[in-house]
Amino acid sequence: QKTIIFEQELTTGTSPTGLADQTYTILVNDRFLISSGQPLQTEPNTRIRSYSQVATETKASGLSAITITITRKSLDSTTYNTFGDGSTIKTVLTVIGDQSGLRKDVNIKITTMNS
Repeated sequence: QKTIIFEQELTTGTSPTGLADQTYTILVNDRFLISSGQPLQTEPNTRIRSYSQVATETKASGLSAITITITRKSLDSTTYNTFGDGSTIKTVLTVIGDQSGLRKDVNIKITTMNS
């Protein structure tokens, strides 16, 4: 289990009007990961599951932050061999601000318990 914090930031002199997110959509491959937040749906052909999560903090600037906890599912050697190199699977976690539409993709490396 890992916790990741995302914080909105703007360059000096800009205003967060219309860019401050109150809710976020999180996308993960549901073969490998579970995310914190309210589960929404899983796309059947891609196995991408979406979650909705409310911002966990509002900064003085009006921008927000979100704390996401991701949990690895129980994976067997067949899964590591099918979707990875036998000991590592690479996947992506995506966070989208629902109000701003801004998106951040994070590469995730899942390793076997023996690695």
